[in-house]
Amino acid sequence: MIKEAANVSISYEATKVTGLSALAGIPGGLAMVGTVPADMAQYVGHMLRIAQKLAYLHSWPDLFDDDEVLDEATESILTLFVGVMLGVQIAQGGVTKTASLIAAQVAKQLPQKALTKGLIYPIVKRVSAMLGVQMTKKIFASGLAKAIPVAGAVLSGGLTLSTFLPMARKLRKHLAGLELASPVAVDSEAGNVTEQLDDEGH
Repeated sequence: MIKEAANVSISYEATKVTGLSALAGIPGGLAMVGTVPADMAQYVGHMLRIAQKLAYLHSWPDLFDDDEVLDEATESILTLFVGVMLGVQIAQGGVTKTASLIAAQVAKQLPQKALTKGLIYPIVKRVSAMLGVQMTKKIFASGLAKAIPVAGAVLSGGLTLSTFLPMARKLRKHLAGLELASPVAVDSEAGNVTEQLDDEGH
């Protein structure tokens, strides 16, 4: 059921990001000076949206508080998620370590210290630097696809779809294989909470 829900979310976001990218490719020519940055912004936005959805489905804690504030820890974990989507191997290790820390806690929350100052933080910094190179390549490819009016819409939309889908599926597969997503880990966590409450006499 989780896999099906994840695939539905991926298809939904892929359809939206592809449609918007195709629209951005229609003008072509000099207009791409303005459309390429806008297209990249919406592309990254949809990457972050699907990352949040997939994380939620695979038992990660809420990444935003009630005020939708992006704190440093949340920014770090989203950076690692995008790294996984782009195939940065060190990012996979960072996500795996973070998931293990969360699974070891009774309270479901991001390990703030590890993500901002601790053992995972150096990984986040390295992934951030690598993402800069990856996104520059994506912008260049997107710009070429939009150079030809109208036909650029087909090329741009096709390029977006052919990259977004595999990346989202890569993140889904990685998150599904983590300890945090295991039904055993969820049951164990529920048991730990029950035991703690019993010890406290509540």
